[in-house]
Amino acid sequence: MGPLIGGVLATTFSIRMTFFITGIILLCVAFISFYGIQENFQKINTSPTEKLASSKKESVWTVPILILLSATMLIQFVESAIIPYVSLMIKDLLFSEHYLAIMTGIVSALPGVATAVFATFVGKMSSHFGTLKILKLCELAAIIIYALLGMTTSLMFFAGLRFLIGIANAGMTPMIQVLLSKASNRLSTVFSMNLSAQSLGSLAGSILGAYLSQFMPLNNLFYIASGALMISYVLLKKGELDNSTAPT
Repeated sequence: MGPLIGGVLATTFSIRMTFFITGIILLCVAFISFYGIQENFQKINTSPTEKLASSKKESVWTVPILILLSATMLIQFVESAIIPYVSLMIKDLLFSEHYLAIMTGIVSALPGVATAVFATFVGKMSSHFGTLKILKLCELAAIIIYALLGMTTSLMFFAGLRFLIGIANAGMTPMIQVLLSKASNRLSTVFSMNLSAQSLGSLAGSILGAYLSQFMPLNNLFYIASGALMISYVLLKKGELDNSTAPT
């Protein structure tokens, strides 16, 4: 909804006003979170010896976890390298720049719409075929789709492929989180590490995408994205992972 509504607001008012409206929305979120969410937190007191024993027993530096964190980083790398240039790609494919803001909003929103619609379906499929199999299948699909995005010269085809990327996204990040939850009992630590991996991927993707866009056509970024996901796919294929990854 964000890219779609943002495109409408930017077209109707201005980009600057869109920032003000976004700030107001975030302020409302802060109030809702502070006053509307209750947590019955109870601190568990353990001795230093127990903490050390627990830490050794439930290590988060295992091969399966590191592979999953690498996959998370590469997926986020791809998104961060591509997203800033979607509007420029649309500009090249659009017949009139007058509709650039709204069309950028629509095309940018399509992956989110697809993920929202198909996430439950993909989740059910993982229950039948296995989480890891669905993750690999969606990554393989994303590799092909990004390669096709680099070849497209049609705005409709470009938009359709972005919608398909949203379906693939529904089976990548959520499946990684499921596998991470099975790989260790230290969920808070593992999910925090996963967020750090996402941030590193976002940083690397933004910097490398900005650098490479100066020396090559923008469509080549999609080929790079496809290659990055291929690395992730190989890691998942060759790594010590299975559908029933359990804490060690």
